[in-house]
Amino acid sequence: MNRNASNDTQSIERSTAPDHGISFGEAVRVWARVAALSFGGPAGQIAVM
Repeated sequence: MNRNASNDTQSIERSTAPDHGISFGEAVRVWARVAALSFGGPAGQIAVM
């Protein structure tokens, strides 16, 4: 019974993985841009505007 349970868990883990087509590198670049633009809080964002 443990064998079937482990197979079910593996199939569930595989099926829940998102398939969105965004690479990790692209996500990091976007996160870095958001971090750079939001640095300094509201005063920094007003200065960017």
